[in-house]
Amino acid sequence: MFTTIRSLNGNLAPALFSRDYEIAIITEFLRAFPNANIGGCLFHLSQNIQKHVRELHLQQMYDNDARINLHVRMIEALAFIPPDNVIEAFEVLEEYVDVSLEPLVEYFEDNYIGRRHRRGRKTPRFKIEWWNVYERTLALEPRTNNAEGFRRLQSEFGCAHPTFWKFIRGIQGQHVTRDLEYNKAEQGCPPSAKKPKYIIREARIRNIVVDYNNRSNIEYLQAIANNL
Repeated sequence: MFTTIRSLNGNLAPALFSRDYEIAIITEFLRAFPNANIGGCLFHLSQNIQKHVRELHLQQMYDNDARINLHVRMIEALAFIPPDNVIEAFEVLEEYVDVSLEPLVEYFEDNYIGRRHRRGRKTPRFKIEWWNVYERTLALEPRTNNAEGFRRLQSEFGCAHPTFWKFIRGIQGQHVTRDLEYNKAEQGCPPSAKKPKYIIREARIRNIVVDYNNRSNIEYLQAIANNL
């Protein structure tokens, strides 16, 4: 598909491709646009980790043990470490988190860090620079591709896995909302502002990221995790 798109416009040279973690699509895109950067979606990184929390039967501990909950979110917070320092921070974190999370740590290592071998580490399934958001946070750039839209749909459905007819009604409801937003835009009305609580949270996260060099890895990851 991407090769076909490029054939239609030989001058097309996207600088960034923001995508969730589907390796086949990323590979196809890079084959067509090898000089582009990949910007993985932080929301989907978090979703992947949460999915494995469930699959590894850790959900009950995650829901009921504040320490386990924090440690899982500290794994997600690795995305906010400067790329060159991620492996060092991961190695500190894997010694720090509760032993019950070892299977989750191993999953993250295999897919996002690279498993150790005699000559260093294997190439992870998803390169660190793909899922890292440190520079994007400093530059006030988006860290997700459309997490807000996903949350709106979940709110419309009222559940994560709706029935077919509930899905259809949810899409119809969103279509009406989008039409109203489009009409407002046509009339020159400004877009809806972010909720104050999200603005405050984003400011806190950026302040922590700016202060990276003044904290230990664990202190930094805890601070980020408490705002995720």
